[in-house]
Amino acid sequence: YGNALILPATGNDAVGHHSLAASVTIESEGWRGSFDYGYHRLPFALRASLFRSRFPRQDYRLGERNLRVNEDAVGLTTGVSMFLPGEFDGESVGFSYTLFDLTHDRPLGRRVDPWSEVPSEPSSGLLASVRAAYAYSNAESSAYAISAERGVTAAFSVDFADPALGSEETLAR
Repeated sequence: YGNALILPATGNDAVGHHSLAASVTIESEGWRGSFDYGYHRLPFALRASLFRSRFPRQDYRLGERNLRVNEDAVGLTTGVSMFLPGEFDGESVGFSYTLFDLTHDRPLGRRVDPWSEVPSEPSSGLLASVRAAYAYSNAESSAYAISAERGVTAAFSVDFADPALGSEETLAR
């Protein structure tokens, strides 16, 4: 969208049991932001996040023209994760549930030709998904290194959306 003003904030309590992070990005076409909370006192971490995002799309077709529309997503994510440290490596596993509403502008107005094709719209509606994630790392670096010097880091995740989870669509990736 061009220039943007980004306002981030983070914080923890004195002993590291609670964490907060917030960010708002203000642009000429609107705003997006997120608010995250984490609880780290248990052997696993609990997390909740509220978010709003806004992005331009070029796949709205009206007659023979592709129009730019703004897509908005407002949602909530909750999750649990656990870090499993090793002597010289570490693993983490996580599970989360995300529910968000996807909408977009409908720029029809008076420009519609009644004899043209039906408009092609991007997807919209309620999407609910679960995610399972796993990560492994044995990467090593020195105190003054700018990146890992040796070792490997790998991460995998699987997402699934289904009406049984509260979604209007079925998706897997």
